[in-house]
Amino acid sequence: MLWSLFALAAALLFALAGVLYRKGVSGSSISPLLASGLRAGPAFMVMLLAFLATGGSLDRPLEFYAIATASALSAFFVGDSLFIYGLSQAPVGVVYPVAYTYPLFVALFSFLFTGKAPRPASLVAAALMAAGTWAVYGNGGGFAVRGLLAGVGAGAGWGLGITLASLALKYASPVELNLYRTGFLLAATAPVLAKQGARLGEARLGWLLLGGLLGIGLGPLALFTSIKMSDAVGPAVVSSGAPVFAVLLAAPLLGERVEPRYMLGAVLATVATAVASAWG
Repeated sequence: MLWSLFALAAALLFALAGVLYRKGVSGSSISPLLASGLRAGPAFMVMLLAFLATGGSLDRPLEFYAIATASALSAFFVGDSLFIYGLSQAPVGVVYPVAYTYPLFVALFSFLFTGKAPRPASLVAAALMAAGTWAVYGNGGGFAVRGLLAGVGAGAGWGLGITLASLALKYASPVELNLYRTGFLLAATAPVLAKQGARLGEARLGWLLLGGLLGIGLGPLALFTSIKMSDAVGPAVVSSGAPVFAVLLAAPLLGERVEPRYMLGAVLATVATAVASAWG
């Protein structure tokens, strides 16, 4: 199905963005809010060009702006913040596998908001994708309650953000929605950019800006296009394969070694994608 190709493209863009973020902030103490503001800039500019090229319109009902704002707050400020906090409190092996169960939250919130129950195949695919993420990141991660709870909160924040985005897409196109979301993030973080601008030299800006273009620009655009063609759950499942694909991309880009468990995770993620695409 065409929607699954867009969702897979989103997963790959998110994965590549994650690798680029690591290259951009490695060895620096740049704040998450400052990094978010920096990555929003190029994403917003590209969305603006796409908006103008497609003849988009911002003449949308108030409901669209309310839902889109809630989506941005949930995804960027709740989900991302709890994810970063969780990584500061617990090993990757605790936070990643829990946070990336967000398709289950998408299924839950979609049911609560629309009354539409997820297809069993979508839930099976979500479980397979979660297993793939655990295979990659869950090796000897230990246990930390704060990190675990933060991971759950991040997954819930991302899941709610995606669900609300799917509702906002009833009023606008994927380009219009992502233009608003990136513009909102840029405006919200502008005070941080102005206050902490002197610290920009701590990051490798080129990698961070490129990561932002892919991670909150083109990636969400592909995901929203997939959701517009289908529903929220199936695309969310496929896109949640991003952390598995990221470790494979890190091998050629960062020179990291590919371990056998990474390949197992990739196989599970591939099977999950196939299940979601064919029956989800």
